[in-house]
Amino acid sequence: MPPELKSRGRYRCPSLIGAFVALASAWAAHGAERFALAPGEARIHHGAVAEAGSIESVLITLEGSALAVRLPIAGERALPNVSGVFRLSWVAEKGPQTLEIRAPGKAAPDTGYRIEWLAAHALSAKDRLQLEAEAAFETAQGKRRMATQRHSREAAVEACRRALELAQEAGDETRRRVLRTMEGQLLGELRRFEEARAAFEEALAWNRQAGDARWEALAVYGLGRVELDTANYEAAIRYLERTLIPLGRLKDVSEQARVLHHIGVTYWLLGESPKAMEYYERALALRTNDPAGMAYTLYGMGAADWSMGEYQDALDHYQRALAAWRELRSAPDPGGFHARGEANARNSLGLVYAGLGNQEKALEQYEAALAIWRRVADEGGEAYTKNNMGLSYLDQDRVREAEAAIEAARAPLERLKDSRGQAYVQQNLGDVRLRQGKRKAALASYEKSLALKREIGDRWGEAHTLHSLGEVHQQLKQTAGARRFYEQALELRRSTADRDGEALTLAAMASLDSSAGRLERAGEEISESLALIERTRTSVLRPDLRSVYFTTHHSYYEFAADLYMRLDAENPGKGFDRRAFDWSERARARALLDSLANLRSEVEKAGPGAERGMLLRRQFNAQADRLVRLEGTATGRAQLEQARKKMDGLLEEYRQWEIETRRMNRPAGDFLTAEPRPLEEIQRAALGPGAVLLQYTLGRTRSYLWVVSHNGLASFRLPPRRTIEAAARELIDLLTARNQETDSSMEARVARLQAAGERLPVVAAELRRMLLNPAEKLTRGKRTLLISGAGILRHIPFAALEQGGARHAYVYLPSASSLVEIRRKERHPAEKGLAVVADPVFTARDSRVARRDVATAEDWPRLRHSLEEARAIAPFWPAGSRLLVTGFDATREMVESEVFSQYRYIHLATHAVIDEKRPELSRIILSQLGRDSRPREGSLRLFEIYNLRWNADLVVLSACRSALGKDVEGEGMVGLATGFLQAGVPRLVASLWDVDDGATAELMKHFYASMLRKKMRPPAALAAAQEELRSIPRWSSPYYWAPFILIGEWN
Repeated sequence: MPPELKSRGRYRCPSLIGAFVALASAWAAHGAERFALAPGEARIHHGAVAEAGSIESVLITLEGSALAVRLPIAGERALPNVSGVFRLSWVAEKGPQTLEIRAPGKAAPDTGYRIEWLAAHALSAKDRLQLEAEAAFETAQGKRRMATQRHSREAAVEACRRALELAQEAGDETRRRVLRTMEGQLLGELRRFEEARAAFEEALAWNRQAGDARWEALAVYGLGRVELDTANYEAAIRYLERTLIPLGRLKDVSEQARVLHHIGVTYWLLGESPKAMEYYERALALRTNDPAGMAYTLYGMGAADWSMGEYQDALDHYQRALAAWRELRSAPDPGGFHARGEANARNSLGLVYAGLGNQEKALEQYEAALAIWRRVADEGGEAYTKNNMGLSYLDQDRVREAEAAIEAARAPLERLKDSRGQAYVQQNLGDVRLRQGKRKAALASYEKSLALKREIGDRWGEAHTLHSLGEVHQQLKQTAGARRFYEQALELRRSTADRDGEALTLAAMASLDSSAGRLERAGEEISESLALIERTRTSVLRPDLRSVYFTTHHSYYEFAADLYMRLDAENPGKGFDRRAFDWSERARARALLDSLANLRSEVEKAGPGAERGMLLRRQFNAQADRLVRLEGTATGRAQLEQARKKMDGLLEEYRQWEIETRRMNRPAGDFLTAEPRPLEEIQRAALGPGAVLLQYTLGRTRSYLWVVSHNGLASFRLPPRRTIEAAARELIDLLTARNQETDSSMEARVARLQAAGERLPVVAAELRRMLLNPAEKLTRGKRTLLISGAGILRHIPFAALEQGGARHAYVYLPSASSLVEIRRKERHPAEKGLAVVADPVFTARDSRVARRDVATAEDWPRLRHSLEEARAIAPFWPAGSRLLVTGFDATREMVESEVFSQYRYIHLATHAVIDEKRPELSRIILSQLGRDSRPREGSLRLFEIYNLRWNADLVVLSACRSALGKDVEGEGMVGLATGFLQAGVPRLVASLWDVDDGATAELMKHFYASMLRKKMRPPAALAAAQEELRSIPRWSSPYYWAPFILIGEWN
């Protein structure tokens, strides 16, 4: 659903109407002296001494920005927003009258005014009537300013009509014309459109008769808004365009900008986003001194971007609009327009996040918008946001909540006679019914939506519904009907520049053709769809959002790989298997690949924002540590949630700072996104005679294995995902049986472990048959197997699948292209050998801590074997080439210092925390206390690892589960291991499950001995160390020797 500009359904108080009003241009004080005003400047004027009780008047002509006028007579009159030409009258008191005129803080450069004091005279009956008419006029204006809800708008209409009667009785034709226009605006806000149209038409006739070009233009504008709000878009454009010429002649920049903005809105509603953007850009150029106007236009530009699938530009525009509205929070906002602007911006940010696939972030923005809509009692805005929330719930498979939210939006929109809103409610209800399997009900909802969208001329939305109708017909096996609807949707989506929608429809058509056996045609369609998706993905600058968008569309890549493998089966030898491999390669670890092309450390270059980045990191760390402390206490849920929200807010601010800093530090547009490498380049640049790549893709109906050598490619069809996953999960459970605390007694535990040990070889053989046996002939004699897994296969220690000893060394790759990218980076080898961090001080219970009454945030057990581990491996280097950092010295500051950049091997023997929900909070635990027994910040978090400047060839994370992280579909594991790769470390050793402290120390001793004394490459050294442990009865179970894997560079 497109982001809804709720200001379209409301009349925003224009600068010429809504505080004090411009009167007849014939009144202008042409001969009077002109006074210029700088922003924020005020001038005081004193009139002549008039006889008390006589009538005094002043005529003021204003130019440029609207001004504030204050008249300190009895019951002081303050007019906050005056423009044009106006007359002000009052009954004289003792002494000369004082008049203060003040410019706003952001006044236009040409702001000024002329003032003429009219001769005082005795108060007559006509004067009394004039004063009464002015008072009624000001009352009406005051009510108009405060008209934020239906009852207050109705009261303002009555005040307008009373003032109109008095103005007519006093013969004040100027105020009469102004009041009739104001009445039309209020009636429009009340959605009494026929009455509003009549008011504007009458005001137009009166203004035309009086020769008042300004108010004639405003009446035409009012008619344009009526047509806009009743979805007569072509008529709206004709009226709005008519106002531009007279406003241009009058040099009324503010009103020109407002009209241009609403022409942009109208074109957007017609589905012509590029045309809308042209008008928004013209409007924005005129609104440099109008913060609220700028915010509205930035918002409109975001909507146009969103409709065209330009998500990054949409985010930028919406965030700028939101920032402008938040700055205006302290400004007077009696009509609630600023609040509504903020609600609109948040609602639309929610839509962008939803479009990118981040439904949690979307719902956060929707909730914030709902709170504002409720505060200003805007039931229409609330309904639009609830309707959008329904789609996010549906995407999360919360079908009942989705249905309830969408149904809650229906009644208000029907009551408001909001055709557009009703159209999208029916669209979303159709989506819910389709998910529920109620195809006939879905069809009925979609047909209602289509009729409404065609009635109002919403071509963007029409394409959306046509696509949905195609989906229903496809599910009903009505292929011809589905094809017809998809083709109509595709034509409209192309004409409205809806890139994301076009990709979706092309993919649906590919699915339809694939099912019908038209594989080559389906291949062309899915390739075109993915080209559009790639374009959108690369346009999103924030890595986390780009990754979410990619994950949302990951199934398209899997479909393409499967499709080309089917083509290969039908047409062997024609290269379709190569194309399938290429699509498989494009479907994995794209965020890592992009990061390797744009090493994140570049963000840390010294620049204007560097200090801010450091401050944000400190604040984030402090808040994350506070959250850890709170989670360890009996804190209430509300306090915990508040702490999480604050931390998430800091993380969001830090991510935005990264983008802004990159923009400053790099030339415009120079944000590299690395292209996945084709098969031929991978064979040439990543492989060698002794290495073979095994690349897996898991599919719903069938999975695939590609076996790639430096001079060949073979492919194999494997069982479906569910079969492989079931065996893999059982293998993991059996391997980690010792870590499970489910036993009622020691006897039960012994029996369970014995059963697991007996079952383990059977399941390993089953997985070996599925995953390795198909490639057995091609891997025979190859020492190194590179594993590019998918899904649960990233959790499997392939070494544990081998029978009768290790025949291969296994290296895990997030993707083959990532290895090519790693090798492209220029490296400066470190001069020294080994830096080891071991046995940090975690709690006051540690005997090394002088005081016992010191509390730490977490209660980590001491890793005594880690010190033995460090002492066992340190002697492999001479004293001058090694660094042993233990105890109180094992600090975050030491690890982040330039000292560690001098070492080729870095070994971290400590605890690690993997946060699968928020990977940024994954961390390595270092000393939590100083020598003075005071607590210290002792966590090295993932987002800090990204910015390490180590020159290490190898990092060993000798900690529990350090190879794991958040398993993101398509991206793989996002955690500490990928963090080091993104920081430029070419290879690392990490673990797949909680490891035994003693076994790890033994394994690492053999690993370094094989690598340094026997001169083995790291993969072979790790395999040899595992074989050593395997031969020792105490450590023979794969639980002890199999968890550690090597990731990254194999050579």
